Amino acid sequence: MTSPRQFVVASLLLTSLLGVSRADAMVVDCGPRICFQYDETQAATAVFGLPFRVGDTLEFLPPAAAVLAEGGSSPAGLSATFVIDRIFSSLGSLAALQLHVEGDQDATAGSSVGSSLDLQAFDNSGPGTGSGSASYTATGNGSGPRLWQLEATLDPTGLFGGPSADLRLQLTSLLSASTDGAGASGWIATKYLAISATTVPAPPALGLFLATLAAAGVRARRRAPLPAGRSA
Repeated sequence: MTSPRQFVVASLLLTSLLGVSRADAMVVDCGPRICFQYDETQAATAVFGLPFRVGDTLEFLPPAAAVLAEGGSSPAGLSATFVIDRIFSSLGSLAALQLHVEGDQDATAGSSVGSSLDLQAFDNSGPGTGSGSASYTATGNGSGPRLWQLEATLDPTGLFGGPSADLRLQLTSLLSASTDGAGASGWIATKYLAISATTVPAPPALGLFLATLAAAGVRARRRAPLPAGRSA
């Protein structure tokens, strides 16, 4: 029979192991100016896929983001939320986040398809929060598969009321398709999603100050006396 003490010890050990697993699942991927941190085991990876970084952009190639409605059946929908725990930079405040999504869709007469993005941003260094959204809809015309795109931009300073160099982003993607009757069909799929970030440029005065310091250092090295026995 398991004693209460053994149960407590086992619970603490399990909690510790789960904490280690969570830490091991966190990925920190840094580009030239921007770093992204996220949990690669979160459920949304089944829809979004695992992201990969190109420069300062986090990109996705979703393997299973598609819905289909046929012949007057119930509307079809798919929703998933991917969380990026940190988007941060050691080079200054974040200037903007840009999101780009694209995919394919096809809808016959009597059907409609749609896609929407809902964004929630949280300042990791303060109480600030903000949101943004974008949507796309199309009704069927039987013209065959077509490309669709969505664009959205978030300004951290405008959202939080002040600059932020470290934020958390929740991205919720929703796909939908519906038909009005027999013979109608519609499908929509997300094929590509990208999140990029930029930093606030350094003030011109700061750049001039750093350049002056560098020039002064060069002049000081040139003027330094050479060791005995060495010539310029």
